[in-house]
Amino acid sequence: MMKRILLATDLSEQCKFAHERAVALATSQGAELRILHAHAADASETELMVITRIIENRTRDCSARHEHCEPDLTIQLSEAPKEEAIKNEIFDFNPDVVILGSHGEPRMRDAIFGTTATHLLRSTRCPILVVQNPVEGAYSKALLAVDDAGSARRLYPFAAEMDVKDEIYAVHACEPSLRELVDGDDTEAEALAELKLAISELAREQPESPQPELFAYASQGDPMDVLQKCSREVSPDLIIMGSHGRSGFARYLLGSYSDDMLLWCPADLLVVRVDVEEAAAAA
Repeated sequence: MMKRILLATDLSEQCKFAHERAVALATSQGAELRILHAHAADASETELMVITRIIENRTRDCSARHEHCEPDLTIQLSEAPKEEAIKNEIFDFNPDVVILGSHGEPRMRDAIFGTTATHLLRSTRCPILVVQNPVEGAYSKALLAVDDAGSARRLYPFAAEMDVKDEIYAVHACEPSLRELVDGDDTEAEALAELKLAISELAREQPESPQPELFAYASQGDPMDVLQKCSREVSPDLIIMGSHGRSGFARYLLGSYSDDMLLWCPADLLVVRVDVEEAAAAA
């Protein structure tokens, strides 16, 4: 369960969905919600009072719209530059997740992920949730973009924290070596079998209360091509990706492909930082 959620908002229309998701998660998890707004350095006291009132009213409206009780709310206003302000709050507040809204036109997520979210991911260990869709309730379907069975186990708890209710798909892209291609080894079947075993073990570990169904999906090909294919078939409302290492899906998040990836991504995106040493210890 999450204890602290940080929402960074510029109060634009594009951030309203992120505000709604933050309120929904905070109330369902019983978490403290801190809302951060970075304002102009020359903002007057009156302007700061108006900003605070807007945040309070928007939070109240989100709670009423989804019949939630109002969350445990604190508001932090900062005159520091946006990224610096978020990093300061991550250090001071130690949130379980930072929530950002998509910025700009609907198909221009690179404006947010190519700057703020990417920089935060590289400089902090806090999970980053980029919200772009209206909140219709709890997340229904999630894709876990995994490099192996071990990363499926590491990412699954984050799906639970995000309140995914119905279906979770662990998606793995097989990248066979040249020798495997020449010898005709069935790496896809082997990867799928390994992933199904991990998923079945996860299912057995879950409480008897209703839990989302778990599925395994493995296919040969470029990781982003595989993820797009599965996304078209499943239509998830959340994609969860780990950022450890430089192979598989991870290299897209820490490399130069992240902006291109988000141009097609139709779902909200949660990116989780897992260091290589931590991943090896958990394997």
